[in-house]
Amino acid sequence: MNHKQTLDRINAKYSDTNNADYLLDDLLQFIAEVSKEVNEKKSPPIPLATAAKNYLHRVLNTNEADAISSGFDKFDDDLGGFLPGELIIFGGRPGMGKTSLFMHFALEMAKNNKHVFYVSLDASVDILSIRLLTKLSGVPHHKIRLGDLSDTEQAKLEQCIADIEHKSIYIDDMPSHIFSIKEKCRQLKEKGKLDVLMVDYLQMVGGSSRRNSNRELEIAMICKELKNIAKEFNVCVLAASGLSRAVESRGGDKRPQLSDLRESGAIEQEADKVVFLYRPAYYQIQEDENGNSLLNIMELIIAKNRSGALINSPLKINDDLSSFEELTEIPPFVDRISKSRLMEDWDSDKEVPF
Repeated sequence: MNHKQTLDRINAKYSDTNNADYLLDDLLQFIAEVSKEVNEKKSPPIPLATAAKNYLHRVLNTNEADAISSGFDKFDDDLGGFLPGELIIFGGRPGMGKTSLFMHFALEMAKNNKHVFYVSLDASVDILSIRLLTKLSGVPHHKIRLGDLSDTEQAKLEQCIADIEHKSIYIDDMPSHIFSIKEKCRQLKEKGKLDVLMVDYLQMVGGSSRRNSNRELEIAMICKELKNIAKEFNVCVLAASGLSRAVESRGGDKRPQLSDLRESGAIEQEADKVVFLYRPAYYQIQEDENGNSLLNIMELIIAKNRSGALINSPLKINDDLSSFEELTEIPPFVDRISKSRLMEDWDSDKEVPF
């Protein structure tokens, strides 16, 4: 079906204004499909040797590596960094710290002159602003929220705003359809203002407004489009994802597994990397067997990785200041080797595919 026929079909379908509620879905999808077709025509297939030669030339003649830093050196080494063209999923139950971690990533990337588009569907711009100011200034959340500030604290906050004024982080907290997000990415990319897209979080992205739509199919479509955004615009896409309640009912230490990704196996299928956030204290596990405190410990569990290792990286988290510190010495309670993928798909004596 050509574009004129598609527009005619849409026009006929919505000539009855009673059905106009779904018009935006179809128009956004039509725009995305046309844009993709135009870009595909601009980019004909090239020989593999030419692609490899171009990549090597770029690496040898630029000062910047492709990988974008998270701000955690050991985690970057384990993960292989955040790479353009990748879709990376960060999964966790509510309260694990996904938004705080994403804000940390965004600030670290901006410090390194990367352009970040942060789509916040879970927290408002005001909430993100409070967390940002707390993290940068050390002034507690509640004091900023209540405006209970000393002259020194107010001066600190004003200095923090001045410090980040020229950093390239764009925030959108409006309810968003996946094709609306894609169109905003296109506009930023055309201005040279997009290196990383962050979506917080995946299950709140709109896929279809049609009644009785299959949510698992919608999530599959959203994941596919996020992967398309990564490849089409050559950017890294980070998306936070909820996990199913199966984690809570499972025995043991309740470390999440790939099967816990909420609503669709397509999340695992489309993702280049999957990282779980795990805090033992969330499950009332406050000490390890040697009596070490677990109260402020978070593990980043790398459960899928096409360009690195399946390893767990521990962080120390300060909830009051929304800040993180990487632990260079691995505590004994941390299970360094991520077994989640091995347990589901592979025998322990088989080679792990990356």
